[in-house]
Amino acid sequence: MAAFSLSRLKAPGHRWVIGIIGLTFFMPAGYTILPTFEIIKSMGMLNSLGAVVLVMTAGGMAFNTILFYGYLRTIPHEIEEAAIIDGATVWQRYRHIVLPMTMPMVATVGLFTFMNSWNEFFIPLVFTLAKPELRTLAVGMYSFIGDTSRDWTLLCMGATISILPVIVVYVFLQRHFTEAFAGAVKS
Repeated sequence: MAAFSLSRLKAPGHRWVIGIIGLTFFMPAGYTILPTFEIIKSMGMLNSLGAVVLVMTAGGMAFNTILFYGYLRTIPHEIEEAAIIDGATVWQRYRHIVLPMTMPMVATVGLFTFMNSWNEFFIPLVFTLAKPELRTLAVGMYSFIGDTSRDWTLLCMGATISILPVIVVYVFLQRHFTEAFAGAVKS
């Protein structure tokens, strides 16, 4: 919805907002972890999977917004003009015209978000530090590495297991994923 409003509604200062969103790409996660930790702690969500989900979802919003913004700029405005003439509201244009056309990008963003969240190490480590039973696979695999030895069998098995869900999700979203990139190449 943010990308729709930035690409279609052209509010005053929308270029500044896009620039600020773009600047957040250059900020490492380590710089924002302390304020994020304090916010999650004040919400009472520390040492829960909900905290990991919330932080990972919010952390990917800038990237997802820029992806959608670029994709929406390739969709001609003429498609929406008939709906405007018929008296459609902004919400109706978004819901009935633009959103169905962005399904390839929804699948692409879903795949990128899933892969990023699945492979993330730092955020799940910080927000599940006191509860080892809540650790994700990437963090749990780190326990197979000791000071003087490594359990290569378990590490290889964990790596294989960690690849399988990404492959399964990609197989289900492959058609939409390739449609999104084909649409980007056409324009």
